[in-house]
Amino acid sequence: MDYVLTFHDKSTLSASALYEHANLIGSTLNKNINLPDKNMVFQQVINPYTNPISGYRFKLDHSISIGTGKLESGYQFRSDHQDGKFDYEVTPNVPQSDISKFRGTAKSTNHINALYSQYGGKLSELQYVAGLRYEYASREVILSSDTNHHHLDQSNLFPSINLLFPFKETWNLKVDTANGCNETIIFELNPIPEENIQKL
Repeated sequence: MDYVLTFHDKSTLSASALYEHANLIGSTLNKNINLPDKNMVFQQVINPYTNPISGYRFKLDHSISIGTGKLESGYQFRSDHQDGKFDYEVTPNVPQSDISKFRGTAKSTNHINALYSQYGGKLSELQYVAGLRYEYASREVILSSDTNHHHLDQSNLFPSINLLFPFKETWNLKVDTANGCNETIIFELNPIPEENIQKL
């Protein structure tokens, strides 16, 4: 759903809303075989799962001409929820005391609030756009195997600069740069501590 309002000064205010849903279903199959001959499967493990995800997004954007350029600013809210169920099946079926570690549910909820502003224009032949985006993200994960709820909050800034300069009729020089002031590694994005397995 989209809506655009144009004012007397030719500035615009636009709003949009989007809802999405996907029902993710799948499985993985692992076969344990004898080595080194590899001519017999003595155990087969199947991990079926269902992981439906629902999400929605709301955007509000304002655009106005200032000087020789255009100032664009806006707000965005995104939210999604996942409700995963994971199973564990072994053939032949043998007693396994720790089988509960391989089965269960995982629910996650993500909320992201973002503000941005950018100004773009043209100086002689040089076209430029410079902007800054701020994001506040909140994530919660609930596991059936863990009584603790895992929560993670993050704030990030993302500056960006784009330059375009034509120096021939068919050639353009383009420079883009965008970076997060607070970069994170994959482990930091996961609120669940990883388990170090010493014994293989």
